[in-house]
Amino acid sequence: RSKQWYQRRVRGEMSGVKDKPRGMLERIVSAKVNAVFAGVKDVTPVPLPVCSMGVAAIKRLRKISGAQRPVVVVGSQAMLPFGPKTAQYLARLLIEFGAPIYLGGMSRGLLGVEHHLFFRHTRKQALRDADLIILAGAVTDFRLNYGRSLNRRAKVISLNRSLVQLKLNEGTFWRSELDDVCDVAPAIAQIVPVHCDPSWLQQLRASEEAEEAKISEQSKVALDDGVNPVTLFKVLDSLLTEDSLLVGLPEDSAQLPR
Repeated sequence: RSKQWYQRRVRGEMSGVKDKPRGMLERIVSAKVNAVFAGVKDVTPVPLPVCSMGVAAIKRLRKISGAQRPVVVVGSQAMLPFGPKTAQYLARLLIEFGAPIYLGGMSRGLLGVEHHLFFRHTRKQALRDADLIILAGAVTDFRLNYGRSLNRRAKVISLNRSLVQLKLNEGTFWRSELDDVCDVAPAIAQIVPVHCDPSWLQQLRASEEAEEAKISEQSKVALDDGVNPVTLFKVLDSLLTEDSLLVGLPEDSAQLPR
């Protein structure tokens, strides 16, 4: 009902006709929405504070070395606090670090498409076999199987602006060698670049190419009814340019006024 009321409200705002809530539930939802947005005039984003790493954590971080099979998993908040400037700085640091990199959320696209350290399809394998895992703003929630995807014998470094996300499921399904509430990019800058075993990169790249081959084969399958979505997106990918803009519509958009 609340969804139906919201749709009516959107139609009313677009047509200039106000729609009054119907029933107790819609009145409650309406009161809550009005309270949340009451008095809002300035919608300028609030500047984020810089969250620096502690001195003790920096000293411990600099001592962690000797990894042969390192992995970096990057999450959305790694882009904070300075947006594009942080992204450029972080990309340079990750490349200098020299480990396989898996990007998620808003960090996708950080290294472009073809960089040799960027991997997409082999994260589960990499986390299972790694001896050093850096969670750079990544969270051990359902996306990482609540931490169960991490190799229990690996050293895990968790860097996060949120204490809750930093410690999520830690001690239950995984344990950290070092964790700190901080911004990701300045913390990565403190880690000594690794001398990654070339066979580690080769192993992951071979698995990556095998997965790409599977996807390519799936795109060739013709469906009796409808369009093969893998085929559609493979064609779309071939048409996109560096400055292309994709607009995704939610499934509820078909119910909203056009």
